Amino acid sequence: MEIQTLEVRPQQGYPVYLYLPQQTLLEVKNGDTVRITVSYSYRGPAKTLTLYGAIGHKLVWFDEKVNGSRQISLPDSQSWISRTDYVDVLINTAQIPAGTGYDMYAKFMEGSSDLVISPELYDVINVLAMNPEFQNFQISNWAKV
Repeated sequence: MEIQTLEVRPQQGYPVYLYLPQQTLLEVKNGDTVRITVSYSYRGPAKTLTLYGAIGHKLVWFDEKVNGSRQISLPDSQSWISRTDYVDVLINTAQIPAGTGYDMYAKFMEGSSDLVISPELYDVINVLAMNPEFQNFQISNWAKV
């Protein structure tokens, strides 16, 4: 399984899509949703599994800050079938502080057991601070009043 695309769904405005494998840096803010799309091949009995995605920092282990999950139903198949699915992760700055260089991964779980884990993507998410920001601040006119 590999992470194929990232998508940011802001609270207002239009979604932004980033197609991997080019290591693209995604900037998000509190309230945005990151959609992690995975691609994989499957064969086996029909199953309902949990697709789980997490954003955090890879240290000795993966220190998850925020995560999301959803149920995926896989069909019975005796031959390999290619599929893509997604999981949404809400950015909540009470759980993931503003900062740079966050990592991510995805996995399939059956109950509490991990079945398959994607390779981790490093330094792909920056969480922006909610501080006021200004651009192009300049004097535009002056007059005697």
